[in-house]
Amino acid sequence: MSFRTRLLSGFLLLALLPLAAFAVGLRREITQRLTAEFDRQAELAAVSIADDISSQSLMVERRLAALAARVEDDDRLRRAILEGPGSLDRAYQLDFAAAAMEPAGLSALQLQDESGRILSSGHFRNEFDRISPELPDALGGLTGGTALTPIRTADSSFIALVRMQSLRVGGTPLALVGGLRVGSEFLAALAQDDAIAVSLELSGIGEDAAVAIEAVADPEAAPGIDQTGRVIGKIEFPFANPADPARSQTISARFVIRQSLEALTALQRSLSLWFAVGSGLAFVGALILAAWVSVRLSRPLVELSRKTSRVDLDRLDVDFRSSRRDEVGDLSRLLQAMTGRLRTSASRLRDAERQVTRGEMARQVNHDIKNGLVPIRNVVEHLTEVTQDEPDQLGRVFADRGTTLISGIRYLENLATNYSRLVPKVEPQRIDVSRIIEEIAAGA
Repeated sequence: MSFRTRLLSGFLLLALLPLAAFAVGLRREITQRLTAEFDRQAELAAVSIADDISSQSLMVERRLAALAARVEDDDRLRRAILEGPGSLDRAYQLDFAAAAMEPAGLSALQLQDESGRILSSGHFRNEFDRISPELPDALGGLTGGTALTPIRTADSSFIALVRMQSLRVGGTPLALVGGLRVGSEFLAALAQDDAIAVSLELSGIGEDAAVAIEAVADPEAAPGIDQTGRVIGKIEFPFANPADPARSQTISARFVIRQSLEALTALQRSLSLWFAVGSGLAFVGALILAAWVSVRLSRPLVELSRKTSRVDLDRLDVDFRSSRRDEVGDLSRLLQAMTGRLRTSASRLRDAERQVTRGEMARQVNHDIKNGLVPIRNVVEHLTEVTQDEPDQLGRVFADRGTTLISGIRYLENLATNYSRLVPKVEPQRIDVSRIIEEIAAGA
């Protein structure tokens, strides 16, 4: 693995490890905060829905109280109630609940006397004169005065949130029973948010409670709400079943509040996607930055390596000078000083080699000259002796030894010719004096 690759890997890890830790920690923190915010919203929604149900109950109570005051002030209705079935205002009495129900914003309304006889019914007009004291009795025995109960109409049944208001007309005790239909619109109004769903659940009704079973089976009473969300609250509510009062105590009615997690899941998916995109971009950016840094750091080292590879004893003119003030600059100046010392050492080595060569050459020349001079010296000494002792024989001796003398002279001539060939031919060349001065100054 090259130095540049190791630098790239190191910088990449150095950049990515903190980035990955930051991304994972940030995503975890955001996810926890989102989940906590959803939990807080769920708690607030459950409290708000409970308050809304109480508000609906109070609203029914106020509207019934207003209707009771109206009944007490309505002379025609009072006369019809006091005169009984033979009253001329009988039709007015029978239509009273129907005429007052819708303007009051109620889904169910009926007027009953103390025996439970229905004097007027707004949701089912033909119930008049039917004796049904069970619902007023059940409502009168409740602490809060509000209950869920099945309400029968001419063609179907529905669950209603009902209350009772007591009043007197001419000394006759009466009861106004009215309420709101607990259907899809009522439950949707309680939710007030697409992520919140409210449903009504009844249990323990029994197969013999036909009216209640019909009410629960009514699509509007039990709308098809997504049941996959998590349950964030259950509000238990009293249930009164006029068809079977004995079983009312065993029936469990509750508003179940669910929160859809689709929005949270979508946010988490979107968060994961953006974190993945951000992490990918960060990785690419870190890779580019690491590559750039590694190139920046390794480039001067590569250049030094390239210059160093050219250095040898015959080529010590490589320039390592640098203006950098970092470690690479120090190394460059160190190599420049080293090549300067090498040039000096090489110069001294060449001088020593020249001296040795000259000495060897002088020894060889001395030996070769002596080899040529010895015969000549012998001949000259012989001729000198003959000249002194036998002058008359000088010509004959010279003739005999002259060949040796000439051979020795020719040997020396050949020797001189051969040595002259060793002298190198000097050819003029251009030199850069400025560079030589700079090198000498740098070496100094």
